[in-house]
Amino acid sequence: MENQTPLSNREPGPWVEVSYLDGIRIVEIPTFEAFFQFLQIGFGGSTDHSLSWRGQRCAEWEITSSLARVSKSEDWAHIFRYREAVARCTNVEFEIQNSDKDSEELKLWALGQHHGLKTPLIDWTKYPYVALFFAFAEPQASTCGRRAVFALNFHETASLNFNITETHGMAPFKQKLSKTPYTDDFRRYILEEIGVPDQIRKMVEESKISDAVKEWLCDNEYQRLKKKQLRFYTPSTKENQRIHSQGGSLVYTPGNVPVETWIRTYNELRPPPWDQIPLLTKVIIPETERKAILKGLNKMNINYLTLFPDLGGAAQYCNMLLTEGRELGLKSI
Repeated sequence: MENQTPLSNREPGPWVEVSYLDGIRIVEIPTFEAFFQFLQIGFGGSTDHSLSWRGQRCAEWEITSSLARVSKSEDWAHIFRYREAVARCTNVEFEIQNSDKDSEELKLWALGQHHGLKTPLIDWTKYPYVALFFAFAEPQASTCGRRAVFALNFHETASLNFNITETHGMAPFKQKLSKTPYTDDFRRYILEEIGVPDQIRKMVEESKISDAVKEWLCDNEYQRLKKKQLRFYTPSTKENQRIHSQGGSLVYTPGNVPVETWIRTYNELRPPPWDQIPLLTKVIIPETERKAILKGLNKMNINYLTLFPDLGGAAQYCNMLLTEGRELGLKSI
């Protein structure tokens, strides 16, 4: 449990532990100073290396992708339309139907994310204060009066992904595959969940499967299980230059579900004592702290100009300077 401390062993501080349920920890923090203290001791030493961070303007919002907010499905037609539009504008065609289609799709989604496309990708950063900035940057008040910063433990997420595909996936599958005759439930699972060609169906029904077919079934089952994982992706500078300025990475969930839904669905697969380490920590901060937070972050050189070193960032910085510059301590360039 390197660099990980169960909740019961962590030091108290100037915050309120609201709840811990199904792998999700919720904490209320009153001030910018308390947030700083929380980063020092609130995670038991795991802050620097095992967490990805995200800020959101309203504490009541779930962590969902921009595509999920407008479409309940993954909407594959959307990525194909964007592919055609990109090809028309740039003469560059992404081969999203070839043998490496998953990699090409991610590259195309990441490119679209950079240019404002609705995508299944969710932005995260390795820097907690950058996430805090994004939680409070928008001047429009949240409807609930509170904003939120999230910390996702990617080491524990990777362990849970392994449990999904191996411990509770391939290990029992291979064990059942080696024991004949197959149970009715296992036959049904192979035929209906994995799906097999007609020439293999009879082998399954008679529990007489060759080694080559067993290997084929294992490959297909692994790919099916892999689609249940929460995945991380870091695009190249060419795909998304801004994300590197922010120490960013992208997360995508199976079926485009909220991150919280994925965690609640699979958290039961985590054995003790690992289940006492939060997969996700939600830090709730009052709206009234906005100006103090942004002023403090600007002193740390965290603002639109440093996070978006391009023309768009320059425009956003100047707009904030125009409307709130004196209150937030921003300086003219």
